[in-house]
Formats: sequence, structure tokens, C-alpha cells
Amino acid sequence: MGWGPRGDQPRRRGGGRRGLISIQWVTTSGAGELVLPYDCHLEFFLRGGGASGSVAFNDSRGGGGGAGARHSVLLRRNQVLKYVVGPGGGSNGAEGTLGNNGFDSTVLLPSGALIIAGGGRGTGEGGIASGALENRSGESSGPVNSAGGAGASFADFGTLDIFAGGEGGAFGLTGSAGASPGGGSGGCPPGGNGTSLPGGNGSLVYILSRVTS
Repeated sequence: MGWGPRGDQPRRRGGGRRGLISIQWVTTSGAGELVLPYDCHLEFFLRGGGASGSVAFNDSRGGGGGAGARHSVLLRRNQVLKYVVGPGGGSNGAEGTLGNNGFDSTVLLPSGALIIAGGGRGTGEGGIASGALENRSGESSGPVNSAGGAGASFADFGTLDIFAGGEGGAFGLTGSAGASPGGGSGGCPPGGNGTSLPGGNGSLVYILSRVTS
């Protein structure tokens, strides 16, 4: 978990004065929860894990990028928000097989609503998101002998690196790993006896703002 710069506030849609408290970025895969001692406006950007690429005889395709979901909610004092950051699909070294899917990232709101940023697919398709105010698909890889797809980007909301999706790994003998958040691994060439490295882990970026009016 890391602290982002506090002077670069993303553009917001809608009115209301809010005081920025912090921007935090969760990149370690696994489960967690958020409980606050005060009422707070929460905006978050969720990404699923990227897939590893295939190691195929004649069609080595990179793994798909993880999907992205953006959502906003008013989190009341002592309410619990639960989240899971999905890891990237694991390394794949068996020639003639597809890559491993990236894992979904999820946020369970206090209301019981579930936000899902789907992991990229080992077949090369980007992940699919659902349940959020804005759902963005991950990038798919190319059709044949390709690099991995990039994770869904939210760069239009801010210039910080935390808003950009991870790049897909390059095609090659070892099919380089996908970058976090959500980049897919590159595919391996036919007959290369290579290894498709892991896709990038998903992530959760959340922005806390105290409601002042």
C-alpha cells in the first residue's frame, strides 16, 4: 500500500465541495477491508489481474489485460468496505497450451453491492468489469504471435502513474511478464520451448475526501 502525492487531485464529475484526505494504492494481491472513523466520500479505481500468454505450436498469443471499474460512494463512519485485489495469471511453461487467466478484483460495498474488475483471459481476450458507475474492458492481445494486452486505463482522470493500466509483456522466447496493474504476459513463439511469464497483478486506487458540504 502506498501514499500518492496529495497535490494532484483527479478531475471529478458532479458538484459539492470536498476536502481531499489521501490517495492510496493497493498493489499486493489478497483481501482487505476499509473502515473509517468519520463519514467520507470514497472514489476508487479497481483493476483485475492480467493473464499469462500461451506457449503454442503455431499461434502464440499474449494474455489479455485486466478490466477496470470506477465507482463512487459515501462511506459512513464505521461502515466496512471489503476488497480483493486479484493476482495475475501464473507462469505457463507447457508448450501447446493456453495461458492462465488473471484473477478478478472485487469490492463489496456496505450496501451489499459487488463491483467486479475481471481478470484477463489466457485465450487473449481482455477482462470484463461490472457493477460500477463506469466499467472498462481490458485490452485484448493480438491474434497471432503477440504481446500481452494492457490493463484498463483511467489516465483521463489524472496524470499520476496510478491511473494508467499496466503494459502487456512482449512476445518472445520467455514471453515477458505483464506490468501491474493488470497487464497481460507476452506469448512465446512456436517450438521455442519458452515460458510464458505471469501477468501483472491487479490494483485498487482509492481517494478519500471528507465531505464539507
